[in-house]
Amino acid sequence: MKTSKNAFTMIELVFVIVILGILSAVAIPKFAATRDDAEVANARAFISSVRASILNDRNSRVILGDNKFIDGNKLNDGSRLFAGVLDYPIDPKTSSAKWGWTIGSEATDKVIMNFYMSNTPVPFTYYRKKTTVGAIIYNAGVFVCDSKKTGTTVQQYCWQLTH
Repeated sequence: MKTSKNAFTMIELVFVIVILGILSAVAIPKFAATRDDAEVANARAFISSVRASILNDRNSRVILGDNKFIDGNKLNDGSRLFAGVLDYPIDPKTSSAKWGWTIGSEATDKVIMNFYMSNTPVPFTYYRKKTTVGAIIYNAGVFVCDSKKTGTTVQQYCWQLTH
């Protein structure tokens, strides 16, 4: 008598499901880490663009005989961030977004913009004039954050974004 096999056995199906489970357990965390790395790379490029735009605005002013740096209002016009220095300003981060920029505080000598990295705010300060903070002297027109490779979480995030 001749018998033919038209289906998979239960052992074969279980074996395939186990292999797929192992592959997905390895691939999903790698995918999530890749997304975070992409967000960091995007933020680095954006920070470099903001810094270059601030310098470009300064150079344009010098050519016209104005030696002042931009004021903080060009970094925040209320609805779009960095509207005064970027060709394509951005919307502030929504409260549910894990990444993005928000408006921080503003004083006579500085403006603070927060970049959220994994829901942790990393403050970037734009100094309008030469300012001394502790032992550090910041020149007017710089856009910096407090970074240390082995400091607090915020300092480590700043290090990742700026180095």
